[in-house]
Formats: sequence, structure tokens, C-alpha cells
Amino acid sequence: KSVNGGDAMKVHVSRMRKFVSSSSKEEELASAMNDDREYRVEKVICHRGKGKRHIKFRVKWEGFPMEDNTWETFNDVKETSAFWDYVKSHKSLWYLIPEGERAELEESQGEK
Repeated sequence: KSVNGGDAMKVHVSRMRKFVSSSSKEEELASAMNDDREYRVEKVICHRGKGKRHIKFRVKWEGFPMEDNTWETFNDVKETSAFWDYVKSHKSLWYLIPEGERAELEESQGEK
């Protein structure tokens, strides 16, 4: 199958041409900026990697099926309550919690 879901076909490389979009970069950017749909994180499912720069989180989007789940960076999800619920339930990720809040969490969990 091809990328667009149709049947794939074999083409000799000599017949290939550079793709030229019918719209300009500015038009594409404007179209993306006018997308007023709101995407909400329903749940963080799992994570991979370590450190704020390398860790990624598997996100389930509200109103979308599981096959639309995506990997998102720390910076992309750190403002969501679903993300913080996930972090608080995984002690190995507590280093992502700001120091003052982490101390409160450790205290409430009987840690130190």
C-alpha cells in the first residue's frame, strides 16, 4: 500500500520528479495556524528515554482512537494535568517535578 492508502506502484527512478507544492510555505503555515481544533491530552500511557531533553511520552488524545496516539516531548506535555498524574505515579520520573513540590510529594508518601 502507498502512503495515501492506495495501491503502490513500481516506478523507475528515471521517471521520478521533484515534488513541487501548489501552495507556498506561507500558505501552508497560514493553514496550519488557522487550524482551531483543540487537542487535549486524555492520558499519558508510557514513556521512553531519560532526561528532560530525551524523554518522550506516549499520549492518548481525547476523542481520538488509540491508533492516533503519539510520542511527545517533555516540553509539549509538561503543562497538562494528565502528564503530572503520570509522573507522580512513577517514582523514577519524580526528578521532573520541581524541587518544592517533590519534597511535598515525598513527605506525603512517607519518603525522605
